[in-house]
This record gives sequence, C-alpha cells and structure tokens, in this order.
Amino acid sequence: DYGRVIFLAFTNRQKAVANEDTIVTNLGLQFINIPVERESPGLADFDSLAAVRQTSAVGKTLVRSKLNFRASVFGCLYQILQGGTDLDEVIPMMQSTWVPNDTRQAFMIRVMNEKVSIIQRDSNKAPILKSCHYRDVPEGPIFCERVDLI
Repeated sequence: DYGRVIFLAFTNRQKAVANEDTIVTNLGLQFINIPVERESPGLADFDSLAAVRQTSAVGKTLVRSKLNFRASVFGCLYQILQGGTDLDEVIPMMQSTWVPNDTRQAFMIRVMNEKVSIIQRDSNKAPILKSCHYRDVPEGPIFCERVDLI
C-alpha cells in the first residue's frame, strides 16, 4: 500500500542501509532523501518534509530515519501542524514508543512556535507551545504545556 519512502538521515553514514534508494525504487516505490543532522535538525528540514508530504503520492508515505527518532518527531509535528491532529492526541502516541531527548524537545518547541506564529496572523486564539517537560501524573506523562495567546 506504500508509494514512497522519505528517509530523514544521511545515506552515506556508517550503518546506513547500502543502496537503500535502489532497493526502494526497485520495489516500485519513490525514494526521497531529506538529510537531517541527528543532533541539529532545522526548521528548513521540517519545511522540506512538509512540502514533500503535501505532494501527491501513489499510496501511503513511510517516513523513516536511522533509528526512527527523527521520523517520530517530524511525523508528530506534521500531524499536528499539517494534519490538524490535536497535540494531546499525537504526543502520547509518540511517548508510548520513546521520550525525545533535549535536542529533539527543543526542535519541537522551535518548530511549533515558528509555525504557530504564522498561524497567529489569522487568529489570536492559536495555541503556542510554552514549554516541553515531563512529569508523572496518574493519567500518564504530561509532555507539553500550552497557553492561549492574549
């Protein structure tokens, strides 16, 4: 059912799947590489993913990275910002698999705040991500604290 694979890492790094682009295209799928530095993802990287995701694809899109940490964060952000999925629904799904490190948390805050500031031009009630932290509560972990703009 998949029509394309988006790989969010460098194809020439140690332990990368050799000839992954050829393997994927030989299976009849489109292979798109967006090389994202593991410890310094940027807003332009997210914008590249969003632009590709918004193009038509035959079938589903698989977004992956070397260990799928980048893919999880980028996918989570895309679902919230482009897919309209509620933050409180997406974050627990990601957390059920893994907890982002400080670099990825900071990246999520940066992207959310940048993208939400663009949305704010149309609505002064758009949520902005205030902080990203963890604390245990009986219902499960709390990841993001949101505030409404005045």
